[in-house]
Amino acid sequence: MNKNRKLLIAAGGGVVLLLIIVIAASRGKNDAIAVQTQTIQYSNFVSKLPENGVVQRPTVQTIAALVPGNLGGVFVKPGERVAAGQLLATIINPQITSGAVGASASYRAAVASAQSATANGQT
Repeated sequence: MNKNRKLLIAAGGGVVLLLIIVIAASRGKNDAIAVQTQTIQYSNFVSKLPENGVVQRPTVQTIAALVPGNLGGVFVKPGERVAAGQLLATIINPQITSGAVGASASYRAAVASAQSATANGQT
């Protein structure tokens, strides 16, 4: 009887498992959901901002420089009128400054050498 009892329990478990599978499968089916449709068309997008004031176009000008470098000093203020040839700003370039100092030293050495040669009558 022990064998029949185990067989009966296994059959009952199989039936319960089959019943769970059938219920889960029937719940997985979704009925069609009613949705509203609308036709889309292009239109202008308008966004209103809560700010007020005067809209101004910036009057910034780009000034081309002949040498690269960092801006050293600015001698005019925004909106100030300037004249042709007026110094607006300076550009600092350490390489150019170093080259100018070296050339000046070479020039002074050459002048001193020429004066020394003239003084010694070696012309």
